Amino acid sequence: MLSVTLTVLLGSIIFNVRTVNTYAFNMDVYREGRELSDRVLSHADIRGRSIFLLNDARIIERIEDNVPEVRVINIERKFPDRVTVNFVRLFNYFQVYDSGTYYLLLASGRITASSYYPPAGQHIEVRSDFSLSASVNVGDYLFDSADAAFLREATVAMGRLGLTESAAASFFEYIDLSVSQNIIYLGVRRGGHIRILGRGNFLNKLRLGISVFNDPERGIGRGDTVTVSDTGYGVRADVHAPGR
Repeated sequence: MLSVTLTVLLGSIIFNVRTVNTYAFNMDVYREGRELSDRVLSHADIRGRSIFLLNDARIIERIEDNVPEVRVINIERKFPDRVTVNFVRLFNYFQVYDSGTYYLLLASGRITASSYYPPAGQHIEVRSDFSLSASVNVGDYLFDSADAAFLREATVAMGRLGLTESAAASFFEYIDLSVSQNIIYLGVRRGGHIRILGRGNFLNKLRLGISVFNDPERGIGRGDTVTVSDTGYGVRADVHAPGR
């Protein structure tokens, strides 16, 4: 009897997906990214399929392979026949300056542009233990796999927090990965730093660091450092004045 019921449910057109929407954490789809949203929907290829039989992993892989400037967060079901694809747009947050040349980077560390002049707009400078050769070209990758993976995670975290390219770059001046694998410094343009201990749980650490830095009751001054670290139950932030 149970198998018959399941068969009826799976085969019922009531549960075939009729409406597919997108939601972007760090952009207004309808005002800024209709074309991007349409590409996500096209490669999702969900409409008309049973909501019970959707393979989230395959859908996400298909979207990200064909629309590399997005990262899918999840496939959200709303029974009986609605699905929302939640994603972040991977902005070109980062740049590197080396030997008189500016390089713009994707989250993966792949070079998208190079110029002898500063690129238009603000970008977050990446400081890392890399060495560039004269043969570096657009399309090459600057960083090893660990730093590239972390830059992607940092980009997704900024997107999840709703930071657009301009908002992130107007707040952060640089991200320094060169100190150690377990310490990340984020330089704040108005002065001061957010120091993150450990690369794990970066989203929550970044959220807390920004919140503390912007809290007027904390009175964060120029040169102060907000240190965010793991605890046994979550993350915590401590404020250190210069010289402490």
